Amino acid sequence: MRNILLFLFLFITLTASARSILGHRIPTISDAKYQIGEAEFAYVDKKEISILVWNAHKEGYEVNWQTDFNRLKVGSDFILLQEAIRRNGQLNPSVYSGLEGIVGESFYYDGVRSGNITLSKYHAEDSKLLHSPNSEPIIKTPKPVILTTYELENGQRLLMANIHGINFVGYRKFRNHIRQVFNSIKNFKGPLVWAGDFNTWSKRRTRYMNKMLKSLGLKKVVFRNSGRVKTFGGYPLDHFFVRGAEVLDANFPLIHSSDHNAMVVRLRL
Repeated sequence: MRNILLFLFLFITLTASARSILGHRIPTISDAKYQIGEAEFAYVDKKEISILVWNAHKEGYEVNWQTDFNRLKVGSDFILLQEAIRRNGQLNPSVYSGLEGIVGESFYYDGVRSGNITLSKYHAEDSKLLHSPNSEPIIKTPKPVILTTYELENGQRLLMANIHGINFVGYRKFRNHIRQVFNSIKNFKGPLVWAGDFNTWSKRRTRYMNKMLKSLGLKKVVFRNSGRVKTFGGYPLDHFFVRGAEVLDANFPLIHSSDHNAMVVRLRL
């Protein structure tokens, strides 16, 4: 029964997506990654930080999105968005003002561009965009991961990995995506956050994700209201992993403009 439900879910979602972005184009990595805005601070000048992680859901991006985002961004030092939308050259500059954003696009079509954005009050010392090694079927788009590093007050570097995991494909292609990110960050020695929508909708996907991230010394954050996490088939899709920091609080605020609730995590570095 579960396999039938999974097939129906994938078929309906893929068909709708194919209709909505038929004729899409995939930008090169050099064109897909760019900066918007300016950071207020050159380095992270405090010990406690708040991180917002959210799949903003492109289909509902304009419906109550700005209201939700303005509420959520208050007090956030870092914001990791998946399925962020750029329409007609604009990335809602009014709500992103005062923040530096590293954009990593996945596709564009008819004036619409979609991908991940990592926003912060702090300047990203370095950044890198990864497109998944494999593309999703029918729509043939890769999934993006943005890697950003920030200087801390003590001279260390903090690495943020903002992931939107590949979906609608078999286990091997999911494994390729996780392994790609793993290989890109495995030699990093400082504090590390790897978070986002991993699309872990099966036992095998979840088990492989946990195994690989644990090998990096990352610990999965447990949320005080974990029942609000987006799931499919009983498996959570959104995750937050951290290394080199103490978790002070982890919360899922309720969201009205997306099918995913956001994750808000406070850390002491």
